[in-house]
Amino acid sequence: MPFILLLIGPAAIIYFIARDGLGISMGDSVAYLQMAENIRNSFCVCIYAGCGKRIPIEHWPWGYPLFISFLNPKVANPILAFITNVIILKILEAGKLKGIKAYIGVLVVSLSPVYINVFTHLWSEALFVPILLLTIYFWIKGRLIPLTFLTGAMPIIRYSGIFSWVMAEKPIILVLSTLPFIFWKVRNMLTNALSWRDIAYHPPNSEHLRLFSETLYGFFGINWLWYPESVELKIAIFTFVMVFAILVSKRLKITKPLTLLVSSYGLLLTASITFYDHSTTPNLRILSPIYFLSFILIILAVSRFGNFLFLSILSPIAYGYIRDMRHYRVEGYNSIRFSDPKFVEMLKGLKERYVYSNAPDFIWYRTGIYAEFIPRIYEPHNARKNPNFYEEIEALRDTMAKRNGVIVWINGIHRGYLPDKDYLVKRLKLRLLFEGGDGSIWVYTGLE
Repeated sequence: MPFILLLIGPAAIIYFIARDGLGISMGDSVAYLQMAENIRNSFCVCIYAGCGKRIPIEHWPWGYPLFISFLNPKVANPILAFITNVIILKILEAGKLKGIKAYIGVLVVSLSPVYINVFTHLWSEALFVPILLLTIYFWIKGRLIPLTFLTGAMPIIRYSGIFSWVMAEKPIILVLSTLPFIFWKVRNMLTNALSWRDIAYHPPNSEHLRLFSETLYGFFGINWLWYPESVELKIAIFTFVMVFAILVSKRLKITKPLTLLVSSYGLLLTASITFYDHSTTPNLRILSPIYFLSFILIILAVSRFGNFLFLSILSPIAYGYIRDMRHYRVEGYNSIRFSDPKFVEMLKGLKERYVYSNAPDFIWYRTGIYAEFIPRIYEPHNARKNPNFYEEIEALRDTMAKRNGVIVWINGIHRGYLPDKDYLVKRLKLRLLFEGGDGSIWVYTGLE
């Protein structure tokens, strides 16, 4: 019974933290909800634009929206958390970690900031992580049919899932694994689905490295990883720990897939930032697959030095996780910083007006009203300037004048690719209609 509680307990923590709603991140979470609603109502993999127009979308794959179109994520995430615990336990046991030590390994992973983040937010990683771990388990067991199915499913849950194809040791598995992804890409071409990504060269910069180094604390919570001010030193320490873990556990059968997947995901992420999606940030969410794989590998390595050292290393980490958990809050549009009921009521009164905003996803999520982004200065995914920015600003002015439009500015939403509020007010000669704790509503001069 105590062992069963170690598996169920973390899932209960997830449910307790998210009982008032999962964290809704800016952009992705709302897009998943819109895609799920359209799949459920009309089998259309679409998002909403201004006036509720449905647009076929390629930018986000359809696997996770399909999943939450049938199962409420507030219920699904704790279930997925429990399933993840069971799979981690099976992987640790396959790595010759038996009895209570295996359960302690599961417990430490499931108390970590990355684990809590993944399963308390409406993110595709909540489905992606257990499927990734299950893929590893079937690879160890040599079960080719479920392995083929899962490696085929992963890229249509997250595009980064193509890194799992390195596990296809037979050509037939590789061919079959690529078919769902190919069908998805063909569908997108036939429907002219919208994507903001394209090929452009923009290598990782110092900000990417800084974020990665800060993420290491969320990985393991080890204070000595956090103290060094040098970004390079933090990354060097992490690299040393990983190489040490690989060398110590190299004789275990499970070490090969774990090492292969960590390496391939790291290379894929670097290539994506460099050539495809510059806005990808190496935060806890994006790096969560590396976290789960790395931590399992480190736990297996530490376990080979005996019980005393095993507990001496993992106990302080677990204590740090528990200590910091009381400060944990969900992020995004369900967080306490968006809590002005008067502002939301004012937004609901805009149903008959044409709405522009720096956060149309916030407006739809909180009110169901469709809004349109204000023009972008540059495209965040490839860092290219918008050559039509000034023309689009003038078109926005014309639309506001003809359709009694408004601009809703949401405070605390920093999107550097959009013009700031002061620029819009001055350029468009806007007048303040309402200001609340969460934002402000502006109208074109002469309109009420």
